[in-house]
Amino acid sequence: MIDHYGMLKALIKAGRDEGFMDAGDDISPTNEVLIIFNGFDSIESEDDDQEIDDPNSEIYEIYINAKALDNGFTYSEHFEYMGIEIGHANEIHIRAVYEVDKDYLHTNMLEEYVEMARGISVDEVKKVIETAHSNYFD
Repeated sequence: MIDHYGMLKALIKAGRDEGFMDAGDDISPTNEVLIIFNGFDSIESEDDDQEIDDPNSEIYEIYINAKALDNGFTYSEHFEYMGIEIGHANEIHIRAVYEVDKDYLHTNMLEEYVEMARGISVDEVKKVIETAHSNYFD
């Protein structure tokens, strides 16, 4: 059985530059997937009950397009309108949290993201992940 979540985690780890990333940075190590660092998760401060950034909990936005393996494909810019992200056809958006100290990636099942997308199947998503991983690591 192929571990697609492990492959996504490996791609995140390959692209991240700990201590030098700003929210919005494209950390994608390959052209087949788009991985955007979106900042840190927050925790409550022990001193004054305010929320502060947790440097051990990094948030990533991962985009996978069904056409990503086509020759010459590039991801177009993603944007929000009135606080709602405008999705592209044939594409899924995965929100993932990487726990640095535990080396663990939290995300939902790929099938759940595909249900919310249009024009992309689970098999297409898996193929893009596998190809991105192979192109980078092999």
